[in-house]
Amino acid sequence: MKYTTYILVFFLFAASFAQEKDLGKANEFFSALSFSQAIKKYENMVAEGQGNIHVFRQLGMAHYYNARYTDAEKWYSILYEKWPDSITAIEYLRYAQSLQANGSQNKAKKMYGHYVKGIGQEHILDFIDTGDDHYTISIMPGNSDKSEYGASYHEGKLYFASARGRENSFIVDAWTNDPFFDLYQVALDPESGPFGEAMRLKGHVNTAFHESSPAITPDGKHLYFTATHRVNTGKDGIVHLGIFRATHKNGKWKKVRNLSINGKEFNNAHPSLTNDGKTLYFVSDREGGIGQTDLYKVAINENGSLGEPVNLGPEINTPGRESFPYSDGEKGLYFSSDGYLGLGGYDIYFKDLTQPQNAVISLGKPINSNKDDYAFHLISENGVGFFSSNRGDNDDIYQLTQLNPINKLSELVLYGTITGEPQEQAVAKALVRIVNEFGRTIAEAKSDSAGEFMFKTPKQAGSTLRIKKDGYKTYSQVLDLTGSSQELMVHLQESEEAKAYRLRNQEKSLLLAALSPLNEDPISFPFEKTALSDYEKTRLDVLAEVMKEQSTHTLVIVGHTDTRGSKHYNMKLSENRALAAKTYLVSKGVDPTYLKIQGRGEEEPINDCIHCNQEEHQKNRRLQFRLQE
Repeated sequence: MKYTTYILVFFLFAASFAQEKDLGKANEFFSALSFSQAIKKYENMVAEGQGNIHVFRQLGMAHYYNARYTDAEKWYSILYEKWPDSITAIEYLRYAQSLQANGSQNKAKKMYGHYVKGIGQEHILDFIDTGDDHYTISIMPGNSDKSEYGASYHEGKLYFASARGRENSFIVDAWTNDPFFDLYQVALDPESGPFGEAMRLKGHVNTAFHESSPAITPDGKHLYFTATHRVNTGKDGIVHLGIFRATHKNGKWKKVRNLSINGKEFNNAHPSLTNDGKTLYFVSDREGGIGQTDLYKVAINENGSLGEPVNLGPEINTPGRESFPYSDGEKGLYFSSDGYLGLGGYDIYFKDLTQPQNAVISLGKPINSNKDDYAFHLISENGVGFFSSNRGDNDDIYQLTQLNPINKLSELVLYGTITGEPQEQAVAKALVRIVNEFGRTIAEAKSDSAGEFMFKTPKQAGSTLRIKKDGYKTYSQVLDLTGSSQELMVHLQESEEAKAYRLRNQEKSLLLAALSPLNEDPISFPFEKTALSDYEKTRLDVLAEVMKEQSTHTLVIVGHTDTRGSKHYNMKLSENRALAAKTYLVSKGVDPTYLKIQGRGEEEPINDCIHCNQEEHQKNRRLQFRLQE
């Protein structure tokens, strides 16, 4: 895809390398995007023994962006062997894609692993492969022996970019040393394909430089397209790409306007319009993006002016390059990217904009290949369309037929009921998630008050069902992707913490129940005595049985006396009364670890009598039981 890559990757190098001059002319060529000349200079330096990490890095990138994957693999392999700790995540990705394009799948997988590790899983937007039975493709009749790409359709005509007819031009692309592109049109029958001779667009859109990516408004009055800026260069001396609008009049495209979203220091390209003509999608390397090139959208006002561009965000954009957006009119977006773990090079993906939580879907084979595949465009409701690829000798346009709606290809309906321990009670508000192999949540829902749930999830190999609810162990199982729907009956196990808490509360309730009669009708003692009566022992037997079955709560036995006698004597007497109860409980099998005693003497009488009678004194000679907090 060397021609199209010029358009796609014009973006990156304008700012990145313009300031580098330490390698002289080679870097100047590279900074000016004259990759063919830069490659010659760098390779001469290697031949002369002057190769270093910078030279090998530049060679790998220059060949990669010219779609020379065999040469790119060669230089990236040297970079990997000599400086493995200095390779960036994006370089691992480029190396992996070059290996994949050349058929080295196992080694490519290893490099993809380095890429994933380098950028962090939170940035991985994994894809769903729809398989190879959802499309039929064929190369479009009418491709020339030069390169063509970027087809779009409007009212019986197919519009595209082609390098045909530019063979004798003295102006060539310094990136590839090949001719530039012009915009063409050809008559098209949606069922049988193009017919007749392709003609260059008349008017003022075609120049001596690049034009591509035509997009015509629904009323046919205006044409949006990509072109090099006609006048201004940026501070880096490079003529950047922009999106322009032409007006159709008397069979010609005239009044070419520079759009307000363009700038001297960055690139915009590949416009695509929604069916109502009110939104423009495009690609840009403007400052503030997520990756090397990102997808944006901008509102088109009634008078043709534009609003402020909006980045489509990390749900679509990756640290790599996204390009060639296409809106299908059903709130879905097709686009090309080399930032996902795809089949190699640029692959074509789909994102359902109405379900932002759903994963990006790869169109899979045969649409995608280990080369560069891009510029997807549907022209009819029955799924006829076009895309471009360099899987052959050149960049060519391919026809396709979509056999199933893309948003139905990989959906699975999950429904079921969640119950939990200790009884089979329904578990409400449990979080049900589908997680892909990189840990990214691709669909989720919550159970209702009856423990029931139902939702759709994209089918994705390696996906796992996870159910989480406070108080229960996290439930996990590999998702079965067969069929279109599945019913799940899930029983959650109580977590160890929740179980311990529940048992502790149960034990506490039993203990409090056993202690209640002992505190309401306290165990009492004769004057100056510490021995327990047989009746009081039988009452403690009930407590002992409960204490033997628990292992979490400590029982504090508090002894009291009446107000007769000295304070010191009464304190000791109260401790001995508490000790008597503890000794008896231990004799009945209670673990002494969970028993403590306190003597409170005469400090906490039940009554406030000053001259107490015998009955009042008797009430103060007692035991009190409480649980230690």
